[in-house]
Amino acid sequence: WGPVRIPSYGGARWLYTITDAKSKMSWVFFTKTKSAYERFRCFEEFRARYENLTGRKIKYIRVDNGSEFLGIFSEKLKQWGIKMDETVIHTPEQNGVVERLNGTLLETVRMLLYDSPDQPDLRLWAKAVNTANYLRNHMPSCSIGMKTPYKQLYGKIAKIDHLWVWGSKVVVHIPKAHRLHGKLGLRGKYGMFVGYSENKKAWRILVDDGKEGKNISAS
Repeated sequence: WGPVRIPSYGGARWLYTITDAKSKMSWVFFTKTKSAYERFRCFEEFRARYENLTGRKIKYIRVDNGSEFLGIFSEKLKQWGIKMDETVIHTPEQNGVVERLNGTLLETVRMLLYDSPDQPDLRLWAKAVNTANYLRNHMPSCSIGMKTPYKQLYGKIAKIDHLWVWGSKVVVHIPKAHRLHGKLGLRGKYGMFVGYSENKKAWRILVDDGKEGKNISAS
């Protein structure tokens, strides 16, 4: 869905979601435009990750009737032997799994962003989507017998002891090499918890670095 009126910290304005029909595991991607090239780049990344993880080839995908799935996207699918099933125009119910996912994510994002007496930083919408999807994949679903999508895909129980409350105030450790004023310098700085890293065992923290502005780092 998109475009979002306020770009994320990374400049994204569009959300692209993919759901595995069997496990119900879902993935989210963010793009700056709705172009076929950007959508294809996201799917190419997903395909490599999914097929390497499962050892199985993707044979079929269902997409809505958007122009972003034409051109390079559809041509590459033909080369890879992947069948693309397009929904009938103005009938989103034919792609109900993804439509329900988008609705669930959006409702959760609103809750995360506005669950504070302070004015929300709407540039965090992409991090909120990431967090909402992460939590969804780690929660039981009645559509798969009250198992988690994570368990269905990976074959092991999802750990939840690392989960934190969105927006929590945290202290980020400052390595010695980055400390100012030697031994009198601060060893940590305050930040806000905004999610989980996709590529490492770390949390995403929003830190205000003064003149450099706010940035999001993994800690």
